[in-house]
Amino acid sequence: MNKMDAFQEDKMSLQDLYKEVGWITFKFPDGSKRIVRTTFNEEILRSVLKDKQDNDFYDLEKQVWRKLPSNDKVLIDITRSKPELNEIDEFANRYI
Repeated sequence: MNKMDAFQEDKMSLQDLYKEVGWITFKFPDGSKRIVRTTFNEEILRSVLKDKQDNDFYDLEKQVWRKLPSNDKVLIDITRSKPELNEIDEFANRYI
């Protein structure tokens, strides 16, 4: 398998998140990135669904509900494996 095939296999759609766990990468206009491991699968989220608000998604790593970014210029990628971040984004993601 070449790199392009592996990349395509790693990509997910929003619909895939209703069945499995994935990583969402939010790419902001300033070039920064935020990653969140999440799912929309109600079986997996059963114990925390009672606290869900509109436009929330669950951060499986930090075990909190998060709001979707409101900036319409944010790009979103969804993958099965954890994306690699640069050193600054990696540091910032620990505290966001």
